[in-house]
Amino acid sequence: CDPVKEGLVPHEQPDDRTRRRLADETGFGRQKQQQEQRPRPRSLIASGEPEVLKNLVLLLRFSDHMDRDVPSREDYEVLFNTIGANPDDHPQCPTGSVRDYFLVNSYGKLDVQSEIFEWVVLPHSEAYYADSKFGVSGKLHREGI
Repeated sequence: CDPVKEGLVPHEQPDDRTRRRLADETGFGRQKQQQEQRPRPRSLIASGEPEVLKNLVLLLRFSDHMDRDVPSREDYEVLFNTIGANPDDHPQCPTGSVRDYFLVNSYGKLDVQSEIFEWVVLPHSEAYYADSKFGVSGKLHREGI
């Protein structure tokens, strides 16, 4: 697929007419369809199936955050893997999921499929892992995971 032939110009937002035409052709943003029945944006796929990238999502909870409500693993599953925006059925991602984002922005060449794991409670507090370095101390990566 050639983005220029689709009316797109690199580094510029498409005009409203082009955006509506592409939305109509791809079905992106349609309401009331089942997730499995929603077609991929075929007009943007160059040739063949997109490359699949498997993504691992670890839900980490600091030990001092136990009194906070957190979204369920299933909510994250919807946020990361749902195909097609559907705010009525999936309020977690009214404009599309992470998977949608990569499919659309790669012109259908990259399909990011995420595996979401249950929440893991870390042994230390948020302050411990931040280490007075705005969270870039590396402690979370070295010790938390």
